[in-house]
Amino acid sequence: MEILTSEIVLYGGINQIGGNKILIKDSEESLFFDFGVSYEDRRKFFAEYLKPRSSKGIGDYLFFNLIPNLPYLYRDDLISPTGHEQGESDIKGVFITHPHMDHFGYIPFIREDVPIFASELTIKIIESYETISKGGIESEFCSLKKRPYGFNIHHSQWEECSREFNTWDKYNGTIKVDFFDLDHSVWGAGGYIIEASDMNIVYTGDLRQHGVRGYLTKQSLKKLEERDIDILIIEGTNVGNETEEDFLKNLIEELMGKTLEEKINSEQILKEKALRIVQETNNPVFIDFSLRDFDRLKTFYDVAKNSGRKLVIPLKLAQHIYDLSDDMGIKLEDNNLRIYQEPKKMGSFRRSEYSKWERDFLNFPNVVKFDEVKDNLDKFIMVMDYFRLGNLIDLKPSNGIYIHSETEPFNEEQAIDFKRHLQWIKFFNLDYHYLHTSGHMSEEEIFRTIESLSPKYIIPIHTKGIEKFRNKFKNIILPKMGESIQLKDIKDKVDRPIKKDLYSFF
Repeated sequence: MEILTSEIVLYGGINQIGGNKILIKDSEESLFFDFGVSYEDRRKFFAEYLKPRSSKGIGDYLFFNLIPNLPYLYRDDLISPTGHEQGESDIKGVFITHPHMDHFGYIPFIREDVPIFASELTIKIIESYETISKGGIESEFCSLKKRPYGFNIHHSQWEECSREFNTWDKYNGTIKVDFFDLDHSVWGAGGYIIEASDMNIVYTGDLRQHGVRGYLTKQSLKKLEERDIDILIIEGTNVGNETEEDFLKNLIEELMGKTLEEKINSEQILKEKALRIVQETNNPVFIDFSLRDFDRLKTFYDVAKNSGRKLVIPLKLAQHIYDLSDDMGIKLEDNNLRIYQEPKKMGSFRRSEYSKWERDFLNFPNVVKFDEVKDNLDKFIMVMDYFRLGNLIDLKPSNGIYIHSETEPFNEEQAIDFKRHLQWIKFFNLDYHYLHTSGHMSEEEIFRTIESLSPKYIIPIHTKGIEKFRNKFKNIILPKMGESIQLKDIKDKVDRPIKKDLYSFF
C-alpha cells in the first residue's frame, strides 16, 4: 500500500513583507495559497520607468525569479515568447486570503483554466480593482486578452476570455480546504485550514484583532484552539519592525517638527481623534488612506458627517463605493459625498478624455470640479493621497489640516516616497497629524496566538523578524525559496509547546 505524503513549498514571503506564494502538494493534487507580488524583489530590478518588457510576455518575471518557474502554470500566450513548454497544469486551484496585491497580484499570469478561490468579498474587491486599473497583463484578473505574440494583429482583434473565480467552498478535491474569517485592513480577509493526507496545516494570511471586525479574528482563533495543528504558517509583519517605527518617528520629528503620538490601538480611537481635530478647526482638511481600506473610508465618512462637512472622494474610490455599496451601507449619491472630477490632459473636462468606467460617474449630481472645491474648502474633507497631491497646486490652500492615515514605510523606496509626501504637506503649510492603526497583529499578539494554537511546527511568513521567532520558539521551520518541506520527515520531531487559553479574558 502506497504511503501518501504531503509537502509545502514556499515561493515568496520568506524574510520579507508580502509576496506570499505557498504551494501545497498531496499525492497528485497541488494547490497554491496566495500568489502575490513581492515588491521587495521586484524593486531590485524594476522601477517606474524600467518595467518588465510586455513584448516578452512573462519572460522577464521568470528570468529574475519574480514568479516560480513551474511547468504548465502560466497562460499559453504569455509563456510562448519564452520557449517554455505548454500544457495542462497540475495545479487544481489557487486560494487567495485577501485582496492586497502582495497576496493576489500575479494571478493574471496563471492559466485561465486554473480556478481561483476566495471569499465573496475578496472576489468583489478584485473585480472592482480590475475596473479601475490601467490595463496590461498585470491587470487582467478576471477578463483576459490573448496576446498573439509573433503576429501583427491589432489589439482590438485579440481574443477575449474570462477567468473562473469561485467562493472557496466550491472547491471539491482530495485536499480538504476550509476558510475562516479574519479582520485586516481590507474586507474579505481570512485564512485557510488545509487537511492533507498526513498533516493539518493552518495558514493565517494577514490578520489583526483591533479593527472594526476584530471579533472575526477572535472567534476564528478561538475555534482553531480546538484543532490539532501540525504546521502553522503565520504572518509576522509587526514582529521585529522597530527600525521602521523609529524611522517614521524620526522623520516626522525632523521634517514636520511634531512628536509622533503613541500607537492607536483601534479604529474607534482613531475616529475619535480625527473628529476632535476636524471639529476644532475652520480650515480646510485633507486626508490620506488606502482606497481599499473601507473601514477607514467609513471612519472619515462619519467624521465628515458629524462635523458638518462633505467628504470629497476621487473617481477610483467612487467606483469602489458603487461596486460595494450594499456591503458598505453607503450610496454614491449620498449627500454627504462629493465626487471630485480632475481635469484631463490639457486641463480639459471633455467626456471623451475620461476612461469608460470614469464616464459613468460624470453625470452624478454630486460631482464637483476644482473651482467649486476651492471656493468652499472649509466645508469639505478631501481625500488627497500621494498620487493626487498635484491637486493642491490648483486648490492653493493657505493653511489647513492634513491627516495622514497610511501605513509606515517598510522599505527604502517607500521611505523616499514618504519623505516626499511630507515635503508637499510642509510646503503648503498644512498642520500634520499621523493617525493610523495597523492592519496587523502586534508582536506580542502574534506570539500569544502561537502559544494558544500550540502547533507542532511554525513557519513564519510575511515578516522580517525571523530572529525574534527563533528566539521565542524552538519548533520553527525556516524554509528556503523553492525548497520542498516533506512533512513526513519532520512530523513529531519537536514537542508541542504548552497550550494557553489566549481568549479567556474576552
